[in-house]
Amino acid sequence: MKNTVFIVDDEKEGRAHLTNFLARYCPHLELLGEAGDIKNAIILIEGKQPEILLLDINLPDGLSFEILGKISYQPKVIFITAYDDYVLKALRLSAVDYLLKPVSIEELKIAVNKLHQTTINSQYFNQNKQLIDNLVTTYQPGQAPCKIALPQLGGINFLDVNEIVS
Repeated sequence: MKNTVFIVDDEKEGRAHLTNFLARYCPHLELLGEAGDIKNAIILIEGKQPEILLLDINLPDGLSFEILGKISYQPKVIFITAYDDYVLKALRLSAVDYLLKPVSIEELKIAVNKLHQTTINSQYFNQNKQLIDNLVTTYQPGQAPCKIALPQLGGINFLDVNEIVS
C-alpha cells in the first residue's frame, strides 16, 4: 500500500522538482496533488486528506503553518524551504523533517525514511497500548485471562480463550 503525499510550494519549478524526485526515488509514495498557495492548499488537502505534506513555508498569501491550523486532521509534515528561520516552530509542530532548498535526493530519501520509521513506531505503540489496555480491563486477580492476543500481518487479533479448540 502506498502512502499518499501532497506538495505545497509557490514555485512551479520546485513542485516539478519534488514530483520528479518522488516518482523516481520514492515509488512507495503516491502524489495526490499540489498547490502554490494557502487558500488552494487547504481546499485540496481537506478534500484529498493525504497522509504526508511537503510544505514550503513562505507562500504568496502567508506562511504554510496556517494550513496546519485550518485542516481537520494531523498529517505528517516535511518542511522544504529556503529559510532556516522557522526550524523551531516546525519542530514544535512535530514536523518529521526540515529540509533547506535546494533539496538533494539523499536528503529527501532520509526524510521519507524517517516518515516510514515514524509510522512503524506509531503502529507498534498502538498495538502495545491495545495489549496493555486489554490486560488492564480484563484482568481479575486469581482468574485466568479471558482473551489471548495473536499477532497477525494487519495487526493483533484478540480471541476469546473459550473459542480456542484444543
